[in-house]
Amino acid sequence: MAEVYFIDGFDHRKYIGGNSLKYVDNTLYGIGKANQGTTENGRHSAVALPAVPSNGIWDSAAMFLQNAAFGAICYTKTLAARNRYVVGFNYRPTNPFGQATASDTIFFRWENGAPNPTNNQNTATSLSIRQGASNTLRFYGGGRGTNAFPGTLVANPSYVFTPGQWYFLEVDATFGPGGKLKVFVDSVQIYEDLNVNLGTTNPDRFSLRLEAFGTQGMTFDDLYVADSRLGLCRIITTLPMEDGSPDEWTPTPAGNSYENVDDRNFTTLSNRPDEDTTRLDAASAGLTSVFRFAESTCFGRILAVAVNATVKNPLGASPSIKLVVQPDPTDLTITELSETTLTTSYATYQAMLNLSPLTGTFWTDTELAAAKWGVRSGGSGAGRVTAMFVEKLVSMEGLSYDCGGGTSSYAY
Repeated sequence: MAEVYFIDGFDHRKYIGGNSLKYVDNTLYGIGKANQGTTENGRHSAVALPAVPSNGIWDSAAMFLQNAAFGAICYTKTLAARNRYVVGFNYRPTNPFGQATASDTIFFRWENGAPNPTNNQNTATSLSIRQGASNTLRFYGGGRGTNAFPGTLVANPSYVFTPGQWYFLEVDATFGPGGKLKVFVDSVQIYEDLNVNLGTTNPDRFSLRLEAFGTQGMTFDDLYVADSRLGLCRIITTLPMEDGSPDEWTPTPAGNSYENVDDRNFTTLSNRPDEDTTRLDAASAGLTSVFRFAESTCFGRILAVAVNATVKNPLGASPSIKLVVQPDPTDLTITELSETTLTTSYATYQAMLNLSPLTGTFWTDTELAAAKWGVRSGGSGAGRVTAMFVEKLVSMEGLSYDCGGGTSSYAY
């Protein structure tokens, strides 16, 4: 089966970032520490009621990007060192100013070396995906990923994307001389080149960026990175809905802990996830809080599950965050999934489970509904959590799946 590197990367919280895009990156257990996502004069505004895509892949308000200035880095993730990366995401080209033809605008890159959040001038780009003229895609190898230094054009599939329409785009790339590039739209292959040079070094980072030329916008959702094709997928995000035991982090305001990290009711800039209006604090190491999360509809094979927490170090010292799971409601054993030292800025940390820890096979929705997920403090000093959510990646292909309770079904 495929190893999924991370699910979505977008925390699905509906807030306005103003002139500073505060979508921070995830850190994934087993992959490595991500670089802190930053922007320079970028813009983010959640789409309130985007149209449901025709292919049925959609969860909640997606991420909308609009050209505002040069050099915005919206999201960046450090990857494991391997040759092959398959990236899938729900994509909709938009045209907020009525421009008939899109400009050449970068939005995804596989890169080597440290990022440059100020000017986007990384000279070690392995592959860039750009929105080309007339809503087609362009793929460049090498270069800086900019209009002035794009690298070498390796593909320009003739498939035309209709502005305002959702598509599920998959890019299957193997790096190095004699590499491979395949492009799929809604699981239909539109391009293949089995002998391209996409760089001699494995990329160690995958990033979502925006270059400030033209007026073309883009909307993204359901993003994943894997080591093999998954096909049409949908990502479902669920929020905490009940406190579990133990419940040792201190809630602000006082009351139920889960209500302070579910982000259901924030409405203003001062009440978005990257603020402290509602939060949980752990003043010392070894404190644990777990939660039961909202159930979601069973409709296909679960390919991966991720638990996410938006956390920072508010008081100095060297606290760490551990993401944990209690998979069996009849067994109080809590398993630590990851541990990462916190910074003084909020970032969303993530731990991934491709298979159920109870059976060693694909998750069932019954198991997922019964599991409790949470956080444990480590290191020294204080930790602060402002948001938590669990995501499941579900196949939309015709694969067998189990809803639990001894029932088994097929997607189509």
